Amino acid sequence: MPASTKPGDHVARQRASSIRRIRKELHLYTEARRYKGARAQDLLAGMEFLGGSSHEDVRLVIGAWLDPGSEHKLPGSLVGPMERLRDKPTVRTARSLRKALLRVDAAVRANALKMIALTHVELNDLADRCDVWAAEWGDTDASLRCAKRAYAGYRYTASPGVTISQDGWGLLRCIFHYLDRALGDDVGLIRHREDRATELRHLSSILRGVQDSIGVVFDAIDAGPWDDEEDEPASAARSDDRPKDALDGFDPLDGLDDDRAGIVRTEPASDTAARDFFKNARIVHKGDDLAFAPPRPSLRVLGSIEHLPKGGSGGRGDARKDAEKIAELQIPLAQCEDLVEARELLDDEFPHLAAITSRLLTTQVGRDWVKLPNVILLGQPGIAKTRYGRRLAEILALKPVVYPCTGQSDAMFGGTNRGWSSGRPCNPIQAIISAKIANPCFVMDEVEKAGESRHNGNVLDVLVNMMEPESSARYVDPYFEAPLDLSAVNWILTANSLQGIPQPLLDRCTIISVPAPGPEHLETLASSILDDLRFERGLDEAWCPNLDGVELQALREHWGGGSLRVLRQLVAAVLTTRDATAPRQ
Repeated sequence: MPASTKPGDHVARQRASSIRRIRKELHLYTEARRYKGARAQDLLAGMEFLGGSSHEDVRLVIGAWLDPGSEHKLPGSLVGPMERLRDKPTVRTARSLRKALLRVDAAVRANALKMIALTHVELNDLADRCDVWAAEWGDTDASLRCAKRAYAGYRYTASPGVTISQDGWGLLRCIFHYLDRALGDDVGLIRHREDRATELRHLSSILRGVQDSIGVVFDAIDAGPWDDEEDEPASAARSDDRPKDALDGFDPLDGLDDDRAGIVRTEPASDTAARDFFKNARIVHKGDDLAFAPPRPSLRVLGSIEHLPKGGSGGRGDARKDAEKIAELQIPLAQCEDLVEARELLDDEFPHLAAITSRLLTTQVGRDWVKLPNVILLGQPGIAKTRYGRRLAEILALKPVVYPCTGQSDAMFGGTNRGWSSGRPCNPIQAIISAKIANPCFVMDEVEKAGESRHNGNVLDVLVNMMEPESSARYVDPYFEAPLDLSAVNWILTANSLQGIPQPLLDRCTIISVPAPGPEHLETLASSILDDLRFERGLDEAWCPNLDGVELQALREHWGGGSLRVLRQLVAAVLTTRDATAPRQ
């Protein structure tokens, strides 16, 4: 294996696991990818043009739009530019159609032109596709726009140094493809308008992430396709391998009504749902052909918004504009593909919480999507309760939001009416829109320290409604004035004590006593902390080697267990001592 998997080195274990996963799907990283329904974003991720060339792609795509039998009704202003591009595909005709499409988009957004949502979405995709065509034909400006979109997509899909999906790998390659076509012009990856040193440090972190991602893929390519005879990691957690009380306090969430929640596993019938089906469905190999796999499970979070006023003053006051991002759409539900890997990663970082990790992940065995039980992590300060909750959610792909409850003295977490200047939707819906999944995770930090006043509402009272399965599926948001389905949102609360937490909230959670780490965990925890400090300071392992025996012994003498904040300070002090005693040239 190209990467070490020594105990305690969680970064190396993540890397090794990523390489193993890539090798099993190596053809997706090395061979041409074709899909008859490819959209502009797919082309930016390296998918082949329809018909094998950009000109044939134009003929097929524009021909479908101009077909009299098309389901889409085109504005008259688009017919001429489409015909000219179809008959003479050049940079000029592609630019002309793109400008016409942008004008139509502006008119729709200003409510000056009526158009069904599906047509609007598809026309916006066509505008992006015009850039892809023009870039292919040598348009520098279009190449820069494509590079920017590919880079934004890469940052969203990839986790540099840990893993990278086939789409992320395709986007990464296309970044350089379009930069090359732009003839080396300034692509503006850094637009912070800060001093030069700050900008260069930011650029260095980007390049380091790119280097790590490329290294993972090439390690997998060099190792070759996965051999089924190679050793697999330890088998997944099974109920028959666990003590009988392993699920104590964690019901299997049978009370969550899948039908009521709108979980879909078959192709929907409506136009909007059909678009979501093709957006969420996976492409798999069937022999030498490509075929649809069933769509990933999804959830309709917000229904019709016909009751909301059209137009508006823009910004925060325009509820319809904010709601259009998710209205009547099936939002994907995050899945964890490998619970064994998730447990290994968490055990590496939090060896003192291995029993808690096992119990929590056991509740996910056999589920199609991730829904953790509501829990309160109870323990003394500084033992990594918040960090553990965040990392658990990150590893399960739940896009966590850490929300500090200390001093919160109002109910703005639950949303505010748009009649107020501070009107905004509730925090969970903001997280769903941002994360693009229906089951993000909120880590509510130090809930016992939330303000007790109810003059402007109370955040803990809001949580009571959001964490109850029945009411969370019909939570009425004061900003949208419509029910939201928040039943899939995950909740992890942390507390140093239970004093001050209302009983209704305690009744909705399983309380987990979090043990403090002991001296037997020092080496693993110190190694993990050292990895974090390397990353924060931009240090390579060659310049910042692992802790040696003398350093570990010094840590043992000053830390006998307890607060990880203290241990972090001690490890930082070790690095400072290294710098002070290092020989000078």
